[in-house]
Amino acid sequence: MNVVNNHDIYTGILTDYFDPTVRSLLDRWSPVAQWVDARAESEIESYAKSTHGAIAPRLEVHDCVGRRYEGVNFASQNYLGLAAHSDVISQACEAARQYGVHSAGSAALM
Repeated sequence: MNVVNNHDIYTGILTDYFDPTVRSLLDRWSPVAQWVDARAESEIESYAKSTHGAIAPRLEVHDCVGRRYEGVNFASQNYLGLAAHSDVISQACEAARQYGVHSAGSAALM
């Protein structure tokens, strides 16, 4: 689908616009970008949001067209706000110095 109409932006989902068989990466994602842009222009809640500042139980986010939202963060493991606690930060820094940092994969892959 290359043309996004008003009906599609209300009922469609991202996979309706993504065709994995298209070889060109730009051509594959162009319909998705058109759908996201049409949703943003229609002021429909966008899927993509970015945070501004430290992740906390309450935070400020912006959507892809710059609208600002503020509220309770239900998408974080930091619901108690401990990630900003000075003792937790200090101990995390010490652990990184002692053990290094590593983003591990699944144990099943070892």
